Amino acid sequence: MSVSAFEKNIYNTHLRVSRSHKNKPWRPRENFDKISPVEEELLKKISNILSSKNIQADLYFKAPYDLWKDKDYYPLEYFGKFKAVKAYNL
Repeated sequence: MSVSAFEKNIYNTHLRVSRSHKNKPWRPRENFDKISPVEEELLKKISNILSSKNIQADLYFKAPYDLWKDKDYYPLEYFGKFKAVKAYNL
């Protein structure tokens, strides 16, 4: 299986939002050859969520950080769950 351009964009958007939330520098990942199968499945799941519900990736990844200030980091796994969609809708 390979990662599509849209899924690469999703991964890099998650990376950018999570790093910039902590005021840390970030660099987009360019090589997806060694991505784990678990991460690849997560990206496919998140890709389906974003495209089926017509959600902007940027806003989707920023939503939990804007809503709940108690957590510094939300892992990629979080964004594959309904909780993340709920945070986006709120």
